[in-house]
Amino acid sequence: MNLVRTTARVPSPFCAGLLLASLGASLLLAGQSAGPTTGDANALIKKADKLYESGDLNGAVSSYRQAASFKPNDPEVLFKLGLALADQEHLDEAAANYEKAAALYQKMPGQRFNYAVTSNNLGLVYYRQGRLDDALARIDLAIATWPRTADWYASRGIVLEAKGKLEEAIEAYRKAVALAPRSADALAKLGAALQKKGQFDEAVSVLQRAVLAKPFDPDVFATLGDALAAKNQLDDAISAYARSLELHPDTPTVLYSLGNLQQRKGNTGEAIRDLQRANQLQPNDPDTLLGLGNALTQAGRAAEAIPLLEVAQKARPERADLRLALGNALTAAGRSADAIPLLRAALAARPDFPEASESLGVALLARSDFAGARAALESALKAHPEGAELHNNLGLALAGQRKFAEALAEYRRALDLNPQYADALANHAVALTLTGRQMEAVPEFHKALELQPHNLKAQANLAAALFDLRRYRESSEAWAKAVALSPDDADLHYNLGLTLEKAGRAEEARKAFAEARRLNPKLPAHP
Repeated sequence: MNLVRTTARVPSPFCAGLLLASLGASLLLAGQSAGPTTGDANALIKKADKLYESGDLNGAVSSYRQAASFKPNDPEVLFKLGLALADQEHLDEAAANYEKAAALYQKMPGQRFNYAVTSNNLGLVYYRQGRLDDALARIDLAIATWPRTADWYASRGIVLEAKGKLEEAIEAYRKAVALAPRSADALAKLGAALQKKGQFDEAVSVLQRAVLAKPFDPDVFATLGDALAAKNQLDDAISAYARSLELHPDTPTVLYSLGNLQQRKGNTGEAIRDLQRANQLQPNDPDTLLGLGNALTQAGRAAEAIPLLEVAQKARPERADLRLALGNALTAAGRSADAIPLLRAALAARPDFPEASESLGVALLARSDFAGARAALESALKAHPEGAELHNNLGLALAGQRKFAEALAEYRRALDLNPQYADALANHAVALTLTGRQMEAVPEFHKALELQPHNLKAQANLAAALFDLRRYRESSEAWAKAVALSPDDADLHYNLGLTLEKAGRAEEARKAFAEARRLNPKLPAHP
């Protein structure tokens, strides 16, 4: 299974802008006189501003600290120091500086907007600290102080989402959009929240407006891709992700989303390419490893998937989906004995996990534990009664218990759900042969091979059915085609030899027996 992960991709919500002109050159508090170090402090602030704008956070913080040592009661310095510290994830110190700046602005005449900006940013720091009630109180204070600013409502929405109040969050984002209709940030947040609520049509519409408002923003295109994928508009979603990567190449979260979407589309090669690149950029992320492991398993490269999924499972041992993916890879690699304990553990962790029940059933089938497989598959079918593969696999388990009538019914149910299901058709035909109904089976094998010409099971069992019907010429032709599909299978060569012998083609039979013995010397010699 491929689990789609939606990652918030919005710019930093912190507001950097203050209304500074009204504060005067040095933002001194009433009654505070400029000392001999004021010029030095202002020079340090300018230097720190340039460092901050260039992305040198360490240098900016150092210079702001020096300026604050000269001007400890200057709210501008404290605000900017809090901003840089928050960007460094030094949240406790950032909060302390914002708190001091807010207290100073609150006392200063004419500084209501700056007080609101500081309160909003302080609320967002509290949010990142997990102090959601304190965060909401501060942001509501910003709204009450300066109510016509979209950013405050966007911040309110962020906190309400974190509190699990999605309806109220959407209402806050709508207010932000009403105040700033072309704000790509507000539109993106509203669109993402609508997607989360399942309102996909409106989410896509809102995010398309965000793209028009900010056509060179990779994050907006990525969020649009998420909504389109949720709406099952896969081609449009792929285009949106591709545009995001054109604007900002090598973004791991976008590569991850694109890779998973390619997997949903059946483009396994493209999925592996994108997920491998995401893993290179963000090594050993469990979700990326999960997607990549699933894609490799589906591509028949389970041996490559197993070590990746083992890393993910060790990193997050509590996750049942990782156990499931690793179990599937082990089964695909022929290691069903190793897969079964993992799949049982996944079900112990999540008893209502029909995908794990199905995989456990498949692994138990590989071990010929037909009773166990039947129980697991019947459990999965309770959740997914329309699963054609489940009915097909249950048929295999029943056939293994020699309950052929029930097996035939399950194969027929699978074919009712998916008439083009070649493997179910082949299994139905095999069950017919096991009940002595070769004449009925032969046309079904032919139909399966029309649907899937390289289906070795259908080809080999067609040959066997024709042999049982003593139609040796047709049988030998069918065995020859089976040999062409799997030329290193000694048993197929041997059966071809037996059939050629029955058809009176002794020399060809001798060559087939010789090749069978070459491939497997343990086979009995044939005169």
